[in-house]
Amino acid sequence: MTLKIRNRFLIGLFGLFVLHGVFNVLFFGYKALNGRVGLADKAIRPFYVFSDMLPVSFPAVAAGAIFFMLYVCVCTLAVYLMFEKTQAIEISYFSGFLIGCCFEGTRLLISVKDFLPSSWSVIFMARMVLAGRILCPMSLLFAALLRENEQRQNFERNFLIMVIISAFLGMMLPMNSLNISTTSTMFCGCRGMLIIYVGVVSAMTGLTLFMHYHQSKSNNSALILASYAVMIVGYLILCNEDNYFALTAGVAMFASGTMGYLKGLHTSYLWK
Repeated sequence: MTLKIRNRFLIGLFGLFVLHGVFNVLFFGYKALNGRVGLADKAIRPFYVFSDMLPVSFPAVAAGAIFFMLYVCVCTLAVYLMFEKTQAIEISYFSGFLIGCCFEGTRLLISVKDFLPSSWSVIFMARMVLAGRILCPMSLLFAALLRENEQRQNFERNFLIMVIISAFLGMMLPMNSLNISTTSTMFCGCRGMLIIYVGVVSAMTGLTLFMHYHQSKSNNSALILASYAVMIVGYLILCNEDNYFALTAGVAMFASGTMGYLKGLHTSYLWK
């Protein structure tokens, strides 16, 4: 992918992210005014740590989904401005991460009570969220593994592979419409395997970045590694938050980690 095409791709993504966010927020706001939004009856918490100390709060869940949509718009614009003249292949893969994060905004629509949990529309939206959660860690792994110059000519193929894999798994994995999460999404029938996948892929990305730091011993590599760790933890918290404490911690870690990650990449390419 040439620099010109990548920049146009980022501009197109920015436009799509804005349209997606505006539609979701307006539709959600309209239904909220009529009292037609909220968590499903007998919603299940994804994790039970401190469940008694941290009660479920639907406004915190909605705020988390809105933050994801705001995040992808701001981050895409920042990436375009920072790397407009920089041929950073990691940024091309990072756009896949932003696409996966954008799908988290669909949780606003899942919380609309006009849709039955077993309807095809809710199941499809839940599958979009699932596909995004498969795509996000895979995109960061590809950015860490396939960052060398000789891999630039294979970017389109690699990017298409990870998008197809994520979409296929998101659409084919079984969904349990009887188990609605307090995060306004639906549990995957293979939830244990999904947790293992995210953990293994995230750990592999961290290990790859650590090996790169061990070889280069540069401050930028250390910043990228540390920021990645903070960013991925914040991302995982936001994907599973259902209270204000987790929302605050997730937003702080996700935003600061992303800033450090992009700053490290930008600085490293200034010296190339």
